[in-house]
Amino acid sequence: MNAEVRVLANLNVVGSLILDENNSEFPLNPKPGTLVIKGLNLFAYLTIGGMQTWYPLVTLNGGNTYIHNQGLPMSQWTISHNLDTAQFWYQCQDELGQMMFPSSITPIDANSFMLNFASPVIGQVVVVGTDTLQLNQLNASLIKIGAEVVIDILGMSISGSRVLSETQIDAKLALLPSSDPTAAIAAGVAIETARAVAVESTKANLSNNIYTGAQAMTNVNKGTVVNGTVDFNISQSNVQELTVGGALAVTLSNWPATGIFGDVIIAVKNGGAYAMTMPNVIWQLPTTGAPAASFSAYLTAIGRASGALQVAGTDFLYFYTLDGGVTIYGKVL
Repeated sequence: MNAEVRVLANLNVVGSLILDENNSEFPLNPKPGTLVIKGLNLFAYLTIGGMQTWYPLVTLNGGNTYIHNQGLPMSQWTISHNLDTAQFWYQCQDELGQMMFPSSITPIDANSFMLNFASPVIGQVVVVGTDTLQLNQLNASLIKIGAEVVIDILGMSISGSRVLSETQIDAKLALLPSSDPTAAIAAGVAIETARAVAVESTKANLSNNIYTGAQAMTNVNKGTVVNGTVDFNISQSNVQELTVGGALAVTLSNWPATGIFGDVIIAVKNGGAYAMTMPNVIWQLPTTGAPAASFSAYLTAIGRASGALQVAGTDFLYFYTLDGGVTIYGKVL
């Protein structure tokens, strides 16, 4: 019998719409909008690009589907689907073909997961992975956006000043002594918030102004200094190096203006081989946050032998300030 029922208005189905017939071949002379099940796949007859054709809506036997048969009763099923995705859906049936639901699911990796049942059961589970979209990636050690914005291994800087994330700001503010004025802290937060707004405004121009050449980040190496005073000019670079060859006095100069966060990392080689005089720096103890009595006391507190830097090795010293270098905080990384 070949008959059809026409509905000349919206059809609201409260329940399931079931297509009983499983076609081995596509129907002849279909109308656009026809839905059929052929094999294990759901097709729709649609007009695409001016041509009418059968279009697969769901493919159950493709490379993104896996069927697991659990023949041994177990309360934990390990499903190794090998779809290389953590985004998927699944459905379980018992040995009678009735749907059943595990009590929980435990992810293992991108290719497997575990279903947990209240008691040992047997059955079957079908796993369908989602499609993925592969995007091109940029691989560069230095990105320049116009003349003011630079992105490198340490993060982003605008006009030579580093832009901190919210997490970094919170971490640095936590290091400040409790006696610091609330107004100064609030001003620092406001400045960094303004920088974050400036960063957002540059994102729209990334595709037109990005520089993809691989370059090394700016680094000032003082070389080996035998004696005297060695000055680290912060305006030249936020990363500098020094090899200690004799007794030295260290100075830090040209910090950003008051109210702008400034910092520098100095790689000191063989710093414990000779006497080193540090500038007036607040070295905060890691346990209490209180200032250490001296640089040597700070080194002892963090576990350095004899309260000194390495005799033959490299130590990384980190300094930062919020008031143009009037008050400098330091720590050994």
